[in-house]
Amino acid sequence: MNDKRLLIAALTLYLGELSRIMNGLNQHYLKLKNYLNSKEIKDEATKELLEEVIISIKTEIDSLEKVYKASKNIYKRLIKNINSPKPNLPTISH
Repeated sequence: MNDKRLLIAALTLYLGELSRIMNGLNQHYLKLKNYLNSKEIKDEATKELLEEVIISIKTEIDSLEKVYKASKNIYKRLIKNINSPKPNLPTISH
């Protein structure tokens, strides 16, 4: 297996794992947000702490999404590069 194909295989695994992590964080984010919005929490200090946790999780999700998009663009360029015919390189004559 050549280096490019090995890199594509690694990026495929990386993108899958990154997606799984983002989905898990997003599920936790939505659960916490729904819990906060349910009005079951009466204590203001607890509400504030939960809001901070929610903001922190959302910040991490946003950051991971940027990394995911950049990695996916790299992945697409690698695929395109592998599938395109090799350019004819000029020969140097002496």
